[in-house]
Amino acid sequence: MARPRLDPTLAGGFSILVWGCALPIAKSVEDQIGLVAFLGFAFTAMAVFGVIRQLLLREPLPDRGIFRDWRLYARWSCFVLHEGFLAASLALVQRRHMPFVILLNYLWPTAIILCSVSLSAVSVTRWWSVILGSLLVLSSIGFEVLGPSPSTTDLFTSKTDCLAYLLAFIGAASWGLYSALSRRFGPRTGGASVLPLFQATLGTALVFSFLPGSAAWSHFTLKAAVLLAGYCFLLFVAYLTWDAGMRCGNVVLLSLFADLIPWLSLFTTSLMLHVAIPSQAAVAAVVLVAGAIITRMGTTQLPTALDEPIF
Repeated sequence: MARPRLDPTLAGGFSILVWGCALPIAKSVEDQIGLVAFLGFAFTAMAVFGVIRQLLLREPLPDRGIFRDWRLYARWSCFVLHEGFLAASLALVQRRHMPFVILLNYLWPTAIILCSVSLSAVSVTRWWSVILGSLLVLSSIGFEVLGPSPSTTDLFTSKTDCLAYLLAFIGAASWGLYSALSRRFGPRTGGASVLPLFQATLGTALVFSFLPGSAAWSHFTLKAAVLLAGYCFLLFVAYLTWDAGMRCGNVVLLSLFADLIPWLSLFTTSLMLHVAIPSQAAVAAVVLVAGAIITRMGTTQLPTALDEPIF
């Protein structure tokens, strides 16, 4: 009897809900134990979860032949860049400027569409829509920077904050490229079976977290431990479902689900970190999402067969 499987697009949509709440959790934990400890613990745990899953389901390990394929290392590099740079941007940025990092991070749905036009089964039907939508997305960031709100006049006064914005931008672009590469080359480069390897790369930071001055484990509270444990498990499931959605689901529809992320992130940041969300950030988020939708309207996706069961 065949094992039942989830629709890959809906499975990928689950990851959207998780990522919408993930940034304030990561920021809260990083502020207590530091970036190195957070990266090491979180990604080591996710890699272990992935290996346990593969053993329980008796899934084959990645074929050694894929390690001779440069496309595997392209996926690997983009994954590490995204996760490492996003975590670093959260650790560096001041809490009151978290909304701007959230907006920068949300550039990745549009980046996915633009990268998928070149790399996977997404074709452009209306170039004017793609160009207009992309310009709107960029203008939303400009609106946040140049707008009159007093809460954002000091966005660029700190060099640390500026570095955080740059890292968030590169991380968003890297995730767009990673998703497009997974769509095009994923099945031939190990699919989801190589995710533990990607995560374990960042998990090596755990070794360095025990060096003097590298982490603040003594500040690790019970609340932070519970948050981190939940974060690790849910993120593990989210990466799995997103990988399945990118390889086997509808890329355009998944990017539509992603429109929920800025609203979820702004809401949970306000709730968990007690950060005031300025009206300017809310308006910028509206423009950002509108730009992503218009960009998406200019594309269509060619059907792709589901090549492996999901869960």
